[in-house]
Amino acid sequence: MTAQRRILSLAAKELFNVGFYSADAIAVGTSVGGGGTEYDDGTATNTVVGNEGILYVGLDSATAAAVGTSVGTGGTQYVDSGSATDTVVSNGGFDEVFGGVDVGATISSGGEQDVYSGGVTSAAVLGSGLQDVFNGGSALGTTISSGGLETVFSGGTASGVSISGGTLDVQAGGIVSGSITFESTGGTYEIDSTTIPTNTVSGFVSGNTIDLPVSATTAPATPP
Repeated sequence: MTAQRRILSLAAKELFNVGFYSADAIAVGTSVGGGGTEYDDGTATNTVVGNEGILYVGLDSATAAAVGTSVGTGGTQYVDSGSATDTVVSNGGFDEVFGGVDVGATISSGGEQDVYSGGVTSAAVLGSGLQDVFNGGSALGTTISSGGLETVFSGGTASGVSISGGTLDVQAGGIVSGSITFESTGGTYEIDSTTIPTNTVSGFVSGNTIDLPVSATTAPATPP
C-alpha cells in the first residue's frame, strides 16, 4: 500500500481517495470517507470513518493507538496490533480485530465487530449490534444488550459474558470460559453443539432462555 507521509495535529482533516500515514504522530479529529484510508501507527483520536473510508491501526507499530473512533455506514476500522479504545460502531460500520486489543467498544444497531485469530476484545457492549468471534479470537467480558448477538464460532473464545436481554450463540467447537451471567430478562443462551459447556450460569430467571440442541441431555450448571 502506498501512502502519503504527513504529520497531523489538526482537527477535522478530511481524507478522500488518499492515504495518510501517522507514524509516531498525533492525528486528531480526522474524517475518513470517500474511499480514503488512514494508517495509524502513532495515535489517532476521535477519528470519524464512513462512506467506504478505512482506518488501519498498528499495521507497522505495536504501540499504535486509536481512541474514540466513530465508525458509520460503509466505514471500517482494522485493528492489526496496538490498541483501540472506546470505539463506537453504528449502522453499517465494521470493527475488524485481527491483533492487539480492542477495549470498550460499543456496537450499536446495524454495527458489527469481528474478532479473528490473534485479536482480543475486552468489555464490548452490544447494543443491538453483532459480535462474531472466529477461530483463535477472544472476546472478554462482552455485555449483550437487547437485540445484540454474540456468536462464538469453532475455535473462538468468549469469557465472562453478561447477557442483558440479548443472545449468546455458541456454535459447535466454540469455547466459553468463566461464568455466564443473565443481567435481566429476555436474554437467550443458545448452544448449537451436542457437547454442553459446563460453565456456571447465574441470574437465570423466568423470561430468560437456555436453548439446547434436541440431542443434548445435560443442561449447563445453574446455582441454586
